[in-house]
Amino acid sequence: MSQCRQIKTFSAANVVGCMTSTHLRSGVVGGFVGGLLFGAMMAFMGMLPMIAMLVGSESGAVGMVVHIALSVVFGLAFAIVVGSKIASYPSGVGYGAIYGVLLWVLGPLVFMPLALGMGVMLSLEGATAAIPSLVGHLVYGVILGLAFPALEKDKKASEKDVEPPEEIEGEEE
Repeated sequence: MSQCRQIKTFSAANVVGCMTSTHLRSGVVGGFVGGLLFGAMMAFMGMLPMIAMLVGSESGAVGMVVHIALSVVFGLAFAIVVGSKIASYPSGVGYGAIYGVLLWVLGPLVFMPLALGMGVMLSLEGATAAIPSLVGHLVYGVILGLAFPALEKDKKASEKDVEPPEEIEGEEE
């Protein structure tokens, strides 16, 4: 039997992938850790109140909660779409960086401005102003991508440490 207990998924390119619970766990863990680091960067830049505005608040703490929640959701989406394709640290970095750039375009350049009533920022000026956000999204994406081979390696190591159960011999009558 294949080690992959298949959950069939379809990416945007309609490619069937094989996903395991480790992929989903990697998406959650990588999304959470990447979100924490990116969130710390956003806190330093004073950007969390703007994230909080998505839910009608201006609190930095609310902004961090929203940011972490979105980071985990986007981590799961990443796991579903490309998790089965990540087989090494370099591929994790590559897919993660591409995903970070995609989220940067869709997030601060399209969705956030629209949600806050400002219109899309798909211009040279808008992209230039959002360069610090690009750095944060790249950090997020790379950490997310690295979680996949790291947790897979951890899973394989823990499987080697598990000894098979001893056989119990029955009493003969």
